[in-house]
Amino acid sequence: MVIDGQTRLGEIGFAAFDIETTGLNPMDDKILEMAVVTFQRNTIQETLDSLVNPGILIPEFVKKIHGIDDEMVKNMPGLPELITDYITPLSRSVVVAHNVSFDLSFFGEAMKAHGHGELSTPVVDSCELARQVFPGLPSYKLTSLVAKFGLDCEQSHRALSDAKSCFALFCKCVEALPKQWETTWEEFRLLFTGIFEADIENLVLPEKFTPVKEALKTRKRVILSYRDAQGQLTNRSVTPMGFASERNSLVLIGFCHLRQSKRTFRLDRIVEIEVG
Repeated sequence: MVIDGQTRLGEIGFAAFDIETTGLNPMDDKILEMAVVTFQRNTIQETLDSLVNPGILIPEFVKKIHGIDDEMVKNMPGLPELITDYITPLSRSVVVAHNVSFDLSFFGEAMKAHGHGELSTPVVDSCELARQVFPGLPSYKLTSLVAKFGLDCEQSHRALSDAKSCFALFCKCVEALPKQWETTWEEFRLLFTGIFEADIENLVLPEKFTPVKEALKTRKRVILSYRDAQGQLTNRSVTPMGFASERNSLVLIGFCHLRQSKRTFRLDRIVEIEVG
C-alpha cells in the first residue's frame, strides 16, 4: 500500500491488529487468536476475529494470561483456513498495533509458512506513538493506557478487545495533535518515530548489516557483538524480525535466544555481525 505524503490522516484506512499466542518465540510458538478492526477517522468500519487451532498444546502459564484453553480451540480452524481473510484487510490499510513487532513477527512467519509473501504496508506502533504524544506517563502498556484514558476494554489480553483498545488509543493520540485528522501523512511521519514501512528491501543500511537483511529472509540466526547502555560488550544469538525507529534511534528487532524473548538492539551499538 502506497500513500501520498499529502493525504490527510482522516482520508486513510487503518487496521488495528492484535494476536494472542502460545508463547513469545515466533519461530516455535503459534497463534491462538487474531483480530482486525478496520477504521477511518474515529469510526470502526469492520471487525474480524477468530480463535485458531494451533496444532499444539497450550502451556499452562499462557492460559492464565488470556484464558484460552485447549478445549476452546480444538474444533477451531487452523491458520491455513484463516490467514487469507486477515491478509486482505491488513494489506489495504495502514496497520496499527501496540508493540507492533511482536504481532507482525508472528503473522509474518505464518504468511511465509503458508505460502504467502510479506506485508508491504505502512505500520504504526501505538506504544511509541503514545510515548511521544503523552510523555512522562508511568507505563505505556496497553492496559495502563486504557485505564489512564478511560478507553473501552471488554477483556484485556483477548485479541478483539485489545484491537479495539488499540483503535481507541490511536484515535486519542491523533486527536491530541494540533491538526488532528487533518494532519498529512508526511507531517505525521516527520513528527513521530514508531512509524515505518514493512518493506525491508528498500531500507538503506550500512553494508555491515547485509547479513541481518539476509537473515530476515531465511529466518536464520546471527551473532551480534553488542555494546549495551553500560558499555559492556557481549555476544547475542538473535533471530532477526525487522527494523524500526524507537525513541529517535533505528533498532533491530529480534528474538534473543539467551533471554528467550523479543528484544530490540540499537544499530549504533552493534559492533560486529556474524552469521549464526
